Amino acid sequence: LQIAEVFNNASAKTRADLHEVNNVLTSRSDAQYRLREGLLEHMRRFRDRIAEHFGRMNHFMGNLFGKNCEQCQHHTSNHNVDGDECHHCKYDDPPSARSDYWIDPHRVYYWP
Repeated sequence: LQIAEVFNNASAKTRADLHEVNNVLTSRSDAQYRLREGLLEHMRRFRDRIAEHFGRMNHFMGNLFGKNCEQCQHHTSNHNVDGDECHHCKYDDPPSARSDYWIDPHRVYYWP
């Protein structure tokens, strides 16, 4: 309320100056907002392309060397896959290797 009173009691020149300052600040913040949105959109597209690339590479490598078990994601070669689960899950034996070496495209995450 006090700011409005000061503005209303100010001279015409002061009011015009305040309007000009407000316009400059508003246009600058709009430009920054558009720049930020454009950057975020670019990074989102980049992240999606990276995930798509990893998905294609997983498919390619899986076709060459085998596939991952549906339950534990442990990598299995073609000759020991029976159905969709590996021998570790079938016999309740923990996998010998960690499973996170195989890239899950849904977990690929880049800032922001």
